[in-house]
Parts: sequence; structure tokens; C-alpha cells
Amino acid sequence: MASLGRILIAVNCAVLSLLLGWMVVSYMSASPVDRTTRVPAHYAEATNPSDAEMDSIEWDEIATTELSADDRSNDHPLQKRGLEAFQAGRIGEAIGLLRGAVDARPTDSSIWNDLGVYLARAGRHDESVVAFVKAVEGGTNETRAHYNLGTAHLRADDPKLAIPELTRALELNPFYGEARYNLAQAWTRLGNSEAAQEAYLRIVESNRGRVGATAQNNLGILLRRAGKPREALDQFTAALRRFPDLTTARFNKALVLGQLGMKSESRAEYEKLLELSPEHVRAHVNLAAILMREKSWAAAADHLRQAIAIEPDYARAHYNLGLCLLRLGENENAIKALNAALEANPDYAAAAYNLALAERRRGNFGEAVRWFEFATSLRPEEPEYHYNLGLTLAEQGNSDLAARAYETALGLRPEYFKAQYNLGLVLYRTELYAEARAAFESAQTFRPNSYEAVYNLGLTHLKLLAPAAAELTFRRAIQLDDRVSAHYNLGLALSRLNRPDEAASAYRAALLVDPKHGRSLERLAEVYTLGNQHDEAAALLQRLQLLDPTDPSAYNAGLAAYRDSDFEAAIAYLTVASQSAPKLRARSLNMIGLSHAEDGRLEQGVQVLRGARDEFPENARIGRNYRILRSRLTRNEAKRDA
Repeated sequence: MASLGRILIAVNCAVLSLLLGWMVVSYMSASPVDRTTRVPAHYAEATNPSDAEMDSIEWDEIATTELSADDRSNDHPLQKRGLEAFQAGRIGEAIGLLRGAVDARPTDSSIWNDLGVYLARAGRHDESVVAFVKAVEGGTNETRAHYNLGTAHLRADDPKLAIPELTRALELNPFYGEARYNLAQAWTRLGNSEAAQEAYLRIVESNRGRVGATAQNNLGILLRRAGKPREALDQFTAALRRFPDLTTARFNKALVLGQLGMKSESRAEYEKLLELSPEHVRAHVNLAAILMREKSWAAAADHLRQAIAIEPDYARAHYNLGLCLLRLGENENAIKALNAALEANPDYAAAAYNLALAERRRGNFGEAVRWFEFATSLRPEEPEYHYNLGLTLAEQGNSDLAARAYETALGLRPEYFKAQYNLGLVLYRTELYAEARAAFESAQTFRPNSYEAVYNLGLTHLKLLAPAAAELTFRRAIQLDDRVSAHYNLGLALSRLNRPDEAASAYRAALLVDPKHGRSLERLAEVYTLGNQHDEAAALLQRLQLLDPTDPSAYNAGLAAYRDSDFEAAIAYLTVASQSAPKLRARSLNMIGLSHAEDGRLEQGVQVLRGARDEFPENARIGRNYRILRSRLTRNEAKRDA
């Protein structure tokens, strides 16, 4: 009988071992470091659209060519009919009539002069130059002929040839304001700002009419270009005192006021300009830009829609409207506006870039990448374009291309912290930990007090099995920002350095920051378990179980204690699991019963399994273990009675 009893006990132990192996829950990570990979999200510049674009300065036009003298009594009949046609707006007919007149009088300089004026008005500047040359050769009214020829050269975009003709006209008549005005324009086009300013100043001093006011406007533009905005403002203001309806001067005054930081005054000038000229498209656009900077998105959008109604193909108006709509949360309408900007100007890089941001915002990463790539092809020198391309590629999971985009951005702007930081994230996630460490170290040089860069550098140290470096780095992160993640990972580093008491302190500090931090509860419980502080460990695991009833930590701790034959600890942990983890209750009760039996309390084990069997009648394993333990108990009792 005794031999049979020993055989039964051996069989029962084998069965228990098999059951125990089946009961292990493999939820826990095999490596503590694997649970440190929750790195912060990307820095995303893509959340904010670009700034509004304003239209630049407005020049006054070149003074026009002039017809022949008012006394036209000697005009050829065809010349008279041509003048009538010209005044009626029938320029093509006028040119045809004048062609007939020069055939009749080929040396008449007045006919050639008028033909040149008509051709210039028709935009046929090269032909007008030929006509004015004939007029100069004719010798009649030489001053006007030289002026018109110089002006024709200027309109044909040949300022070098314009200057001698305009200079000759001024030699013949030093008070010829239009000639001096166009001479200043010619010097401006040739980049001789000093000569241009001198010419404009002479006009201002000698001409109190509209030519003098327009000269002041253009002089103001040159002063602004020379970095003298206040002197430029004086010229625009003086021009408006002469002629308050001079829209170019008022537009430029508003622009310079904005440049000087006088925003309310700038806004008032644009509003006054729109009262004088409601269809001034550029004033609508620039006033909208001011409103956008004041975050008055709806009011700005209204002005931009007015500008588009006046000039439907105005790319900048569509672009700024798209930015407004992005800010107003109207993403779909913003995309339409930005597409319209690109239809009006296919090479509009900023529109393509912001269209990519809009597509990214609605989760259409494929389209976003396409537009970012197009924007970078138009303006490869923009680091933000490459950065946001990298950001979107990373979100697509295309880490290699994302890294290249970040590296391109850094090549353009080496101190670009966000690009360096996100390069580190991409490298970390592709398990290139040494390269990631270098990227985070570089990011730190740009922003030494960036918690994210320091914290993620600590993670790379852990991955590279450098816990001492990780300890120092996480302590630095905690100094920057007292976050639970830094305390938790400091605890991991200290655990790897075999400093359990300090690790426990780090986990407790994490729990002071966030009492519900499950991973810190779990790790602190592990430290207590290793130190045989099972009551404290069980209390922590109970807290963890209450936070997450599906967490298997208490159950697995019980199994570990069972394997180590520490049955009291096993019962403590498994009791926590049975009370707090409904899905693990049956397994926990089963293991509690087995633990009592293995610890010599067979009767208690039978009682636990009997209750478990009544609670879970369909659980075959509980039923089987109950029968095995009850059989053992019966045999033991029979043996004792014998």
C-alpha cells in the first residue's frame, strides 16, 4: 500500500506540474527595457499654416508718349481721321490710317510721331521705336520727338537707349517734367538709385502738379529700398498732401506704416484707400493680411473674397484665403482655395506647401507627401518644407525616406532642433540606437533644457545597455520636468545597476507624480518581491489590479513564488488576483488550492478547490485538481486511522 501511495503522490505531482505550466500567463514583457519605448510624439510644425503674404510696393507708371502739337491745321486728312479713330478707342483703325498718311508724306515727323503714339498704346513698342526714330529724323518739334523716342525705348525695356534720348529732351527743355520723370525711371531700372533720386528730387522741387506727386511716390520707394522707411514715409505723406486721391502713394504709405510697426495707422490707410477705390485688389489683400495677423480670420476672408471677385485669377488672394479657412477649421474649402492659387500660379511653392499641410490635417498622407515633394522641388532651400515632408513620411511608416528628409533640412539649417529631434525618433524606432543617441545628443546642444531630447537620450542609453549613462540622463530629465516617465525609467536603470533600494525610491517617486502609474506599481512590487517583502508587494499588485482588472502581474507573481516554493507569498499574490481580476479568478483559486496543498495544508487546499468547483462547475481543471487533492486527503486520513 505504501508503495502505491508513493506512486500516486508522484503522479499527482506530475499532474500538478503540467497544470502549472498550462496556467502561466505570458502577458509580461521578457525584458523590462522593452517597456520604455513610449517616446513622445513628433514635434509638428505642420499644425500651423504659413503667414499671410502681402503685396509689395506700387510704382507709378512711366509717363506716356505725347501726340503732336495742339495746332493740327496742317495735318494730312488721313492723320485727322486717325486721330478721331484713336480718340474713339479704335486704335487698330487709327494705325492703319496713319500708315496711309506716312506713305503720302514719308518725311512728315508729326505723322510719324502720332503713329508711334498709337503703336505704343497698342503695346507694339518695338514698332513704336521705329516710328519715333523717323520723327526725330524729321527734325520738327525735336524736344517731343526725343522724349517720345526715349519713352518708347523705356517701354520696350531698353533703359540704356532711353537715357540719351530723354537727356537730349531735357537739354532742349530743362523744365520738361515728364522727360525727367521717365529719366528717373530709366536710372532706376539700371540700378542707379542715386541718379534716380536726384532726378525725382528735381521734379519735386520744380513741379507742383501731379507729376511732382508721382515723383515723390517713386522717390519714397527708392528711400524704402535704401533702408530709410521713415524718410520714405515722409515722401508718401507729402505726395498725398498734394493729391489725396493718389492711390499708389496711399498704398505705399500703408505698407511702410506696417513695416514700422504702426499697425493701426497702416490699417486705417488701407481702409481709406478702399473708400477712395473700392476695387483696389491689392489693398483688399494687404488689409486682409493685417486682419489675419490680428486673428480676425472671418473679416480677412471677406476682403479676400472681394479681391477674388474683382480679379478671379489673383493667386495670392486665393492663397491667403486658403490660410484663413485653415484657421477657421474649414479644411475642405481651404484645399479648394489653395488649389485655385496653384491653378493661377502653378509654381506657387507656398501654396503647394500649405496644401500639403491641409491634406496632412485630414489624414491624407499620400497627397500630403506629393505636395510636400512638389513644394521642395520648387523651393529646395526651405528647411521647413523638408522637415514637414519627413514628418509625414514618418507617420506613413516610411522611416528611411523620413530620415533623409530630416537630414536635408539639417543640411540647410544645422541648428534645426525639431528636425534633429525627430531624426532621433525615426532612428530609435528603426532600432538604430547608436545613431539615435547621436541625434538626441546633437538636439540637446541646440536646446539644452529640452526635456524630450534629454529623456529620449536616456532611453537610447538603456537600449544600448549603458545604465550608468541612462541614470545620469534621467536624473537630468527630472531636474527639467518632474514627469512620471523619467522617474520610472530611472528606476529601470538603477535596477540594471543592481541598486534595488534606489530603484524602489525612483518607482515611489514616480507614484507620487502619478499614483495610478501601473508600470511603476508593477516594478516596485518586483523589487519588494526580490527582497521578500511579499505583503508590501501584494498590496501594490492589488492597487494595480484595481486599476486594470486584466493585468496579470499579481497572478504571474504568484506563479513565480510557487515555482520558488514560497507558497505563502504565492497565496498572497494569487489572493489579490482572485479578488481583483475576474478573468483570472478561476486560475488564481486553482493555484491557491495547489499552494496550500504543497505547503502541507491539504485540507485547506481541498476547501479552496471545493469552493472554486462550486463557483466554476464547468472548469474541468479545477474539478480534476479538486478530485486529486480530495483523494490524497482521503488516503492520508485512512493511513492516519490505520
